[in-house]
Amino acid sequence: MSYIVKNSTQGAIVARLTDAGRKKLSEGKLNVNEVSIKLGYSTASHFIAAFKRRFGITPRQYIVNNSY
Repeated sequence: MSYIVKNSTQGAIVARLTDAGRKKLSEGKLNVNEVSIKLGYSTASHFIAAFKRRFGITPRQYIVNNSY
């Protein structure tokens, strides 16, 4: 049971962080590395991997697809 609670809690945290990262990237003021640091990731690659798992594309692809 504790395994399920831990995983669901961890998943919720990652979801919130990646949602916040997507919002910051949409604003266009910060690059991927800066966003990952602001969100508390130890490396940009950890943020990139979490973002890709959640949204199916990398943060860079998200920026390119959403730049107007």
